[in-house]
Amino acid sequence: MRLIAASVACLCAFRANPPKGLAPGSHWHRRLRPVLILQNNHQDYKRIEELFISSSSFAFALCMKESTGRSGPSDALNEDGLSVVVDSCELVDESEELRDIKSELRDIKSELRDIKSELRDIKSELRDIKSELRDIKSELRDIKSELRDIKSELRDIKSELRDIKSELRDIKSELRDIKSELRDIKSELRDIKSELRDIKSELRDIKSELRDIKSELRDIKSELRDIKSELRDIKSELRDIKSELRDIKSELRDIKSELRDIKSELRDIKSELRDIKSELRDIKSELRDIKSELRDIKSELRDIKSELRDIKSELRDIKSELRDIKSELRDIKSELRDIKSELRDIKSELRDIKSELRDIKSELRDIKSELRDIKSELRDIKSELRDIKSELRDIKSELRDIKSELRDTKSELSDIKSELSDIKSEL
Repeated sequence: MRLIAASVACLCAFRANPPKGLAPGSHWHRRLRPVLILQNNHQDYKRIEELFISSSSFAFALCMKESTGRSGPSDALNEDGLSVVVDSCELVDESEELRDIKSELRDIKSELRDIKSELRDIKSELRDIKSELRDIKSELRDIKSELRDIKSELRDIKSELRDIKSELRDIKSELRDIKSELRDIKSELRDIKSELRDIKSELRDIKSELRDIKSELRDIKSELRDIKSELRDIKSELRDIKSELRDIKSELRDIKSELRDIKSELRDIKSELRDIKSELRDIKSELRDIKSELRDIKSELRDIKSELRDIKSELRDIKSELRDIKSELRDIKSELRDIKSELRDIKSELRDIKSELRDIKSELRDIKSELRDIKSELRDIKSELRDIKSELRDIKSELRDIKSELRDTKSELSDIKSELSDIKSEL
């Protein structure tokens, strides 16, 4: 490391006050330029140390020669030695480029992984959207089925309404008959009262009590069950379909052109160059794989876009179906309003009928009260009859006693007459 520091210091001195042989633009300046560049790059210290071990001697010798004008130990450094050092620098430069390329390849692979991950996410989203579409279609089928059921129920309700209206007409007719019967009953009651006033002397047993008035009208059917609450509004418009998928990332930037031709290798570093070429072959293979992956990704993107077009088409169909369903719902709501209006009319008629029934019941209560009074009078009359019958029995008993006494008296009279006749005869 101390040697590296010394070499760096020397090279920095070169840059500040370069010797003639290393002036900018000179042959050696161009060849040593990678070494000068590497002075701020501390990544591969071992490589840099080896490089500076060979280059620092040369640089130091140049400094000494330039400053003293004398030949030193560095005179032994001939043109070939300098070439080896400079070519080593070039190799380091090329290795750096390879590392940069590898780093870029790693970045590209990372980007490819990100793109694949995004594609997986997009496919997952597509699956979710398809699942949602299936759910929406299922809901639409359920809604249509429910609409059919509702229409069927509406037809049943209308039929029931017709039946109820017919029943109401029958009930009204029965009410008229009942009113007529009530009038007849009232007339009968007046006749009965007249008969009761007339009956005083002997009350014959009144034949069977008045027939019970026809049983009160059977209860009118319980009010129509409430029509099902209006169909809940179709679920609020399907939550806004997910905003259309964002545009897929623009295609990857073109991969950098292949590495420029590597300068002729030195005999001492041929094996390293072969390794580099082997690495390049691997890189090219990786590039081919990446391009193949890119083609697959583009194909997948085309499939995804096609699926998106299908999904949009399905969504348009679903929206159209929803519009039809909403229109049907509006018609159903209108029918429901009409039915409710009819129901209100029927309820009003029912209220009138109930009011009439209350009046009839009130009349019935009055009639029953009169009947109770009549029955009470009848009970009094029956009691009187029982008293009269008891008196009659007593009278009959007295009559029997009187008759017995009469018979006894007659017998005594006959005895007396017999005695008188005997007496007369004796006289």
